[in-house]
Amino acid sequence: MRVLVIAVLIVISACAGTLDRPGFRPQNIGIDLGKFQMLCGKTSVPTLVEIDYAVGHRPSGYAIEQLERVIHRACGKQAHVAMDVRIDQALALQDTSPSQMQIEALAREHISLLEEADRNGFHYAYVLYVPYLGDRMVGRGFAKSLLVGHRLLPFACLAAGNIGDHSLLWVTQRKLEASVLVHEFGHLLGLKLPHRNHCYRPTCVMYHDADARFVWGNMLQALFLGTLPNDYCENCRRRLALARRRPAPT
Repeated sequence: MRVLVIAVLIVISACAGTLDRPGFRPQNIGIDLGKFQMLCGKTSVPTLVEIDYAVGHRPSGYAIEQLERVIHRACGKQAHVAMDVRIDQALALQDTSPSQMQIEALAREHISLLEEADRNGFHYAYVLYVPYLGDRMVGRGFAKSLLVGHRLLPFACLAAGNIGDHSLLWVTQRKLEASVLVHEFGHLLGLKLPHRNHCYRPTCVMYHDADARFVWGNMLQALFLGTLPNDYCENCRRRLALARRRPAPT
């Protein structure tokens, strides 16, 4: 009986993880070539990712490794993720739940490796870790283009406190943090997805929410391996591969 129950769970999990919703077609996934080129550009040019963080919320080495891996796969090149510790010495947030406007102001104030990236001809992105976003119950991160001077920069923010609050048992904070970080970079890479700009496939890191399909689709790997999706699905990877072969819009 136990074997039968386990077999049924395996089948349900496999079906929930691979079946797309009615009406979905892989060609519905698009790509913003302008965003893709800002982060990836030429495969011969490295990408420098600067990560700053509020006191007590240093990014995990595991999350950084996963980010480097997906940038290497998505862009077809090597990425260098730089940890800039200066913000840890200078920034002790009085407001643990800053607004998005406050977060953007912090980012503009503490970006410090952009000149180095420009001097070496690198592509550049900036990440900021804060304790919480404005509403602790909504979201664990966001990604957008940040206006700095007269140029737009790929920018992502993670709410490390939110992430810590949602970790449970084998699904540790560092694993959840890695999934959120890779998810936000999917937006920075320019993926244009059909369901509120998120993927329909629950085993894809770009899935939109931890709903019933997500739970069933990832149940086995979460229970037995303690892992969550931390990579893009086949459809998303195919669109990124096509973007690498196309020139940026002029």
